[in-house]
Amino acid sequence: MPHWVFQVLQWLAAFGAGGLIVKLIILYQNRNKPAAEVHKTSAEANEISVRSSTNASDAVIRMIDKLDDTLLTIDRVRTERDDLRRQCDELMRDHDLCEIRSRHHEAQERRMMAIMEIHGIRYSEGDELPKPKDSKDP
Repeated sequence: MPHWVFQVLQWLAAFGAGGLIVKLIILYQNRNKPAAEVHKTSAEANEISVRSSTNASDAVIRMIDKLDDTLLTIDRVRTERDDLRRQCDELMRDHDLCEIRSRHHEAQERRMMAIMEIHGIRYSEGDELPKPKDSKDP
């Protein structure tokens, strides 16, 4: 082997050995770094977990508040509906009473018209009757 090849190999070995020594020094200096990175990563993960659970808790609380508001609205609307149903029932009873009174009045009017016809009295003659003296009409 020529001498110059031997010298090149010596230089490569020296650089290689020096590189090995530098690598060993760097590894020695960074021996605690992976543990610190693990702790940092763990702390960041815990922070993210706490934030997400806090956000989830807040979301659940907001949903429960909205649910409470909705339930209150439902109760209010049901009360209004029940009140309106009662009013409707009262109005229907009043309407039925008015219909009964109207039919009774129409029957009495027909009976009166028949009696007037039997006695030969015209309906328009009622307008010509003298007014009672205690009447307040002018």
